[in-house]
Amino acid sequence: MRKYILLFVFVLVSLYGYTQEVRNKKIVIEESVISYTPPYTYEYTIGPNQTPYSLTKGMFKFDFVVYSQGSISTKIYVGLWDFFTIGLTEDIYGLIGSSTVSFSIPMASLKLNIINEYNGFSLSVVFDSFSYGISGYAFSPDYYSRVLYGIHIPMAFRYLSLFGRYSDLVFGIKFPLLPVGDVAIQNVSLFSSTYLRFSEYIMISFGIDNLFISAERITNSSIFSEIKFSPVRSFSVSLILNYSFLPSFERMIKMEYVNSF
Repeated sequence: MRKYILLFVFVLVSLYGYTQEVRNKKIVIEESVISYTPPYTYEYTIGPNQTPYSLTKGMFKFDFVVYSQGSISTKIYVGLWDFFTIGLTEDIYGLIGSSTVSFSIPMASLKLNIINEYNGFSLSVVFDSFSYGISGYAFSPDYYSRVLYGIHIPMAFRYLSLFGRYSDLVFGIKFPLLPVGDVAIQNVSLFSSTYLRFSEYIMISFGIDNLFISAERITNSSIFSEIKFSPVRSFSVSLILNYSFLPSFERMIKMEYVNSF
């Protein structure tokens, strides 16, 4: 009888040890999944506007934008550190349709996060193209052949919006650097945007882009709205509606993929 009791106790102890081991393994697996899941709660761009949020180390982002006259803008970003992102931008003009195909010179992009959510406030310095589509072209006699690049200084305040979800109010200023011939006060502009997240799948954003300080360029400013659908956490498709005071109305399709190595 004593043998059976000892055997029963031994089996119970063994089962308890086995279940604890399984639980520990499960916890480790869950922690590893959580630690490697990219933080998709941040918007790295809102429509054509930059935000101050940078990719974390090991993350990458791919933007593919189709805009007017069958042109395509591709942007690839990689997070080197949690506060520093590098990228590459390339525009292909007239790829879709019957017009002549031409290419822009590939340009590097940089984003340095200086303040990261200090009491809800964030600030970065960015080097990138001024916008998507013709809104980002330099204002000169042949501006349709040149994309304007420069320094962006985006700032954001995080606030609690509808449905108990957080949003960002973004505003900033852009200073032109390239092409050198277009470095002028007439090409300095302001921007501002925000968004409303209705669910994990649907987000609507709106804002103003390239609000030029110079009165003679005010008609080149534009307002935009973006309807973003994210069927999965890493991929989204957006319709961007951009109205310029020229006036002109531009419709753009944007596809975005974010993941980590």
